[in-house]
Amino acid sequence: MIVMSKTAATLLLSLAGSASMLRVHGFVVKEPPMPFKWPIVGTLPDFFARGGVGRLRQIYEEMYSEFGNVYGMSPMGKDQLIVCDPYVFDTVLRKEGKYPIGGSEEATTFADYYKETNNTMGIKSISRGPEWKEWRKALEPDMYVAWASYLPMIADTASKISKVAGYEVTERKNVAFIDFISRSAFDMFTAVMYGESPQTTDSRVADPTDIEFVQASQTAFDLTGELIANPLAKVFGTDTYQSFKVNMDKVFNLGWEVAEEYVAQVQQKPKVKVKEEDAGKCPVTAVKNKMPFVERLLNRGEMSTNDIKSISGPMQMAGVDTTVSDIWTSLSGSYSSESSCLACSSNTSRYKPFFYTPTLSQQ
Repeated sequence: MIVMSKTAATLLLSLAGSASMLRVHGFVVKEPPMPFKWPIVGTLPDFFARGGVGRLRQIYEEMYSEFGNVYGMSPMGKDQLIVCDPYVFDTVLRKEGKYPIGGSEEATTFADYYKETNNTMGIKSISRGPEWKEWRKALEPDMYVAWASYLPMIADTASKISKVAGYEVTERKNVAFIDFISRSAFDMFTAVMYGESPQTTDSRVADPTDIEFVQASQTAFDLTGELIANPLAKVFGTDTYQSFKVNMDKVFNLGWEVAEEYVAQVQQKPKVKVKEEDAGKCPVTAVKNKMPFVERLLNRGEMSTNDIKSISGPMQMAGVDTTVSDIWTSLSGSYSSESSCLACSSNTSRYKPFFYTPTLSQQ
């Protein structure tokens, strides 16, 4: 077995039970070394003793040093196997099933929220099987195939961001650097969705409502991490879970309002059909067809206007979070152990990395 450096990616395999086994390069791993496992709570006390979710990366590194490149964890009695081996990562990716289990399913806070609010499109987006494929199929041509057509909008937004970065962060100190990154991500992803940057990075023109959306998105994701690390917080209905729901309500409602206004504007215009080959095969032609994502969805007509409105807030939030990660990755020049994390389930033989999204051609 290859022993990787401390910066190596960590593979999380959720095991069906303590008798589950994984064959790694000829070795059969059964009941791997792990911290003391208590009844019901499992290894959660050890996790908190090491610093909890705030030290997630350091915890993985400490356990790597302590137990080696194969070890176990069991938060709330849910057994997990951590394998630090790039060859296993490759094996997992090559054996993905038709409907891979996504890491988003581990973030049960989102699934519970969508169920509580009866958000059908939200439920489909974090599920698996035919429902997930239906959701993905509706977005595939306009989000993933047409990626090149959004480059001018991103470039224009990035240009505006760079012009005010020094003024806002360094000279006037209007925006903390970490918040400037989040606002930059929001401006770029919103430009993709609606064709124009809201310019939240420029305090002179920023709309307080847009800034509220960014803050709610950040808070919802932060609280999700806390709830995953401390499942009891949701069980007992603590302020943490209630705050998560409040911020998700803001994300959904603000996203709906923006989408509703934009949809009304687009419906006043004649529909323009963009050929699929223009978007997917010729980047130069695609760049000329500068049509925002939401307008493309409306013109295609495969999703109802209400469905488009309902996905807008959550999609913006997810897009901001992903874009923030990409920006930090570009700034740091390396991937952290968390952002390279893979999550999969051993009881189905269907695997999916935590931040990996398969295209329909893989289905």
